[in-house]
Amino acid sequence: MKVGRYRPRDRQSVRNLYTSVTQHLRKEGVKQWDRFYPNRFIIWNDIHNGTLYGLNQSEM
Repeated sequence: MKVGRYRPRDRQSVRNLYTSVTQHLRKEGVKQWDRFYPNRFIIWNDIHNGTLYGLNQSEM
């Protein structure tokens, strides 16, 4: 596994991950994330600024 910085080409997969996690949290009654946060603008800014990192089993 590798920790790496997400790049602009990863934007859709990151959004899909956030959507999946948000749905799971809501199902469990955790209201930490919603449809307003994190949103695509926040995700894009984090990627663009080089501050979004993730753990991945393949090369990032």
